Amino acid sequence: IALHVPAAFLDAATYPVTIDPLVGNFTASQSGSNDFHPDIVREPATGDFLVIFEEALNSTDHDVIAHRYDADGTFVSRLYFDITFDLCIDPKICATLGASGVLAIWDDDGSAKGIQARQYGLTAGTFGSTRQVTADGFGVDSRTPDIGGGTDLGVNNHGQMAVYVRVAAGVNFSLRGIPLQSSGLPLNSGFVIDAAPGCDPRPDISPSGGSPLHWVVVWQAKSA
Repeated sequence: IALHVPAAFLDAATYPVTIDPLVGNFTASQSGSNDFHPDIVREPATGDFLVIFEEALNSTDHDVIAHRYDADGTFVSRLYFDITFDLCIDPKICATLGASGVLAIWDDDGSAKGIQARQYGLTAGTFGSTRQVTADGFGVDSRTPDIGGGTDLGVNNHGQMAVYVRVAAGVNFSLRGIPLQSSGLPLNSGFVIDAAPGCDPRPDISPSGGSPLHWVVVWQAKSA
């Protein structure tokens, strides 16, 4: 909910000020499929909102879809971040810097096996390429990602930070982070935030840095 209070109203008000907004609600997804795991982001340059969610077509094929709304909640368009035949789950989204962009991230539990990311530019209305953030291997699984945007481009267009749980041999649930460029390309191989026994899914990272290239991550510690 975004509340905009005119300065003239506050100048004439008697403190403390109480604001009772008139808030309505609407259905963000009416696809007829099983839609779940929603996330939302506001793109600052356009003022539009994107609601991203997982759409289950069958037990092995889940797509990553987003619905775009303007500042008044009016539906603008339906966006397809991933409509392959893979099992794509747990999508998250953040705003990026430049080109009025957002960056979505999800766990591709199908043939690609790993965390994937893809940028969308709201002004241009174009998608970037799907990027592989992590690659799973035998006995190793990357799960439940989250992503935070940035307030500064920094070095190498680095304005996003992804976190995820890395499961090895079914017992080591280490929490890891990896910096991403606005395109979704990893800046490096990442780092360990909490090693074994690590954390239970799902970790959460602040939507944006409180200062350039700084984020806060919270998670539930896993018992040894």
